[in-house]
Amino acid sequence: MRIHGPTAADTASALHLSMAVVESVLAGLERSERLAPGAFRPEVPGREWVDELEFNLGLSFFIIFRLSY
Repeated sequence: MRIHGPTAADTASALHLSMAVVESVLAGLERSERLAPGAFRPEVPGREWVDELEFNLGLSFFIIFRLSY
């Protein structure tokens, strides 16, 4: 399980779409709680986007791991 994802710029470049289109779609997916934005890797400029369920599961596993040691 990975807890990081592409940035809007990565997505726009990969899909050959404008940043405006990608940012609009990402904002809609964030509002519907399908994606979670964040700064998951310090070396990556801009917000990264991850699946909300995958993010929450990863966070839960991290908390359980930290509490068990």
